[in-house]
Amino acid sequence: MLDSLDAIESAVDANGPVEPDSNIYMSEIKDASGEVVFLIVDDDLTVYRNITITEGVAEEAGYPAGYFDGIVLKAGTYKLIDGASGLESVDPETWDKLNDMTKALVDVEGWIELTSEVTVRSYKSVKIGEENYNISEKLTESFNNVTGDTYSFEYTLSGLYKGIDHFIRYENRSVFPEEVTYTIIGGEYEGNYTTEIASSEP
Repeated sequence: MLDSLDAIESAVDANGPVEPDSNIYMSEIKDASGEVVFLIVDDDLTVYRNITITEGVAEEAGYPAGYFDGIVLKAGTYKLIDGASGLESVDPETWDKLNDMTKALVDVEGWIELTSEVTVRSYKSVKIGEENYNISEKLTESFNNVTGDTYSFEYTLSGLYKGIDHFIRYENRSVFPEEVTYTIIGGEYEGNYTTEIASSEP
């Protein structure tokens, strides 16, 4: 069964996508209890509650006293500039302090930072065995400041190849040997399968 998954991945790797990549960038911050504080999807920033910093956190995180005085990111929806390089109607110095404030809260308050980039590619007439398939590949690259780097490759085939037409390959590159889990969705092989491989690049 793992040989069948490898045959699908190898066939995709040997072909060029027929459509330009579609990319989505996401960044999420959760507090230590797991509640989402803010979420960025491409150029849209949604803030779920006012973000400020309490006395002493700046110094504990290595910033001078008073550095964050009066800096608040208020709850609401905002437009970002150039993919998170700034915020409309916010001057660059304040934006830098907002970013520093988030880093301080991640470091001191145990907030969780997750960034992801999702890339979707389409392939046509990919030959696997004796048949041709149209295949969609969705690559999600994620960094979590607690759990480290993870990658997932989701493949959707236009038909069954040896009983498989939809599966996801998860890679945890924060451990060695690198851990890989396959999740097969639907069909007789539905379920999770784990193996180990040498470290590789996406």
